[in-house]
Amino acid sequence: MTDEDLLHSFIGSMKLRRADSTIKRYGDILVKFMAFASEGVKGVRNATKEEIMLFVCAPKLSSRTWVQYFSVLKHFYTWMHDRDVIIHNPFDKLKYPKTPKLLPKNIMSTKETEKLLAQIPANSENPLVYRDRTILELLYSCSLRRSEVTALDVSDFDADARSLRIDAGKTRRGRIVPVGQFAGELLSKYIAEYRQKPESKALFQNYRGERLSAKYITTCVRKLRQKSEIRTKASSHSFRKSSATHMLKNGAPLASVQALLGHAVISSTEVYTKVYSKDLFRIHRAHHPREKQKNQVLPQLEVPVLLFRRKTKK
Repeated sequence: MTDEDLLHSFIGSMKLRRADSTIKRYGDILVKFMAFASEGVKGVRNATKEEIMLFVCAPKLSSRTWVQYFSVLKHFYTWMHDRDVIIHNPFDKLKYPKTPKLLPKNIMSTKETEKLLAQIPANSENPLVYRDRTILELLYSCSLRRSEVTALDVSDFDADARSLRIDAGKTRRGRIVPVGQFAGELLSKYIAEYRQKPESKALFQNYRGERLSAKYITTCVRKLRQKSEIRTKASSHSFRKSSATHMLKNGAPLASVQALLGHAVISSTEVYTKVYSKDLFRIHRAHHPREKQKNQVLPQLEVPVLLFRRKTKK
């Protein structure tokens, strides 16, 4: 079995457990590694631990990227070892490298979110404009990914229960999410009056009546962000992150937000519990003993004056 055959077999084993975007990322990394292995190493099966780490820790890669490379190759070699393709797994006893836990970026404030949404009128009679406003409301109301929005079918919306069934998520785990009242009203009207091809099962369609692409949502949000002139460099994913952050700040239980987002582990949700810097300043000023003493007069410190004499030449 050639290296290419191993790659196709490994990718095929992932299709029932991973999202298409994840499978593509795995394939791209493994293709690069096989090209590297064919030059300096006699194939992937004969690569040593040192040779693999030489590829993983390439100097031009960021810390997050080489951790991703490490994870992909570890899964690949473990898969080969479990199937007796290789006798020794070079990743045995190798621990995942630690990466800095970065704060989530591009999270909008409540006012910024409202300003961005207001760029599209909610009462537009243009079917495409009304569709775009409905999509943005769902991104924010239901904390959805753009891929989850574009994968929705008409049958996924339950108007009576005001809920959406999400089946095509990134993690391949289905869930039921509630839809806010305003977003639900927009969606019901869109289904009843504005869909291009009512006979199609796709919920959101382009002007030709075909299923809307995720790339369109990205472009739409970028244009609206520039038009609104908000400070945050918001993307379509910012609606999801902002929704989670705003709910947690308003007292929502962490486990409930985890279920809404569809996270497999709660640590993925915990990153949104980080306090904004301006909130930290407000809390500090409200609760620190020194800050609470509003009428405190700071002592006047006298600065000593130092006199220096010039040395004269004798």
